Amino acid sequence: MAVLFSLNLMLQILCIAKMHIYNISTMCIYNISTMCIYNCCSAFKEPMNREKNICTECESEYFKDSSEMKELCPDCAHKIYDYPNCEHKFENGNCSKCGWNGQTSEFLKKRMK
Repeated sequence: MAVLFSLNLMLQILCIAKMHIYNISTMCIYNISTMCIYNCCSAFKEPMNREKNICTECESEYFKDSSEMKELCPDCAHKIYDYPNCEHKFENGNCSKCGWNGQTSEFLKKRMK
């Protein structure tokens, strides 16, 4: 039982480190003595309802928990202050990881030239 508790705690720490709220997998027991993790992969699924914010620089929507800066999307935070950027994965016009829509402000367009 201690092994399962430790593994569950490790999963919680991993999830907190990623700054997301996850549904930690449920624990189960097969055959009284055999313990296992049920649906371990569910611990790493993206949360359903992520709070959105509007970037003050590019005016794009983004997931609030995806940026290290309070008022900037991950892309603007990266371009202006060199914070780590999201490895964007676009689906239906927005990044599925951070919510950014690919918009860039005129200031940053001129700065990047």
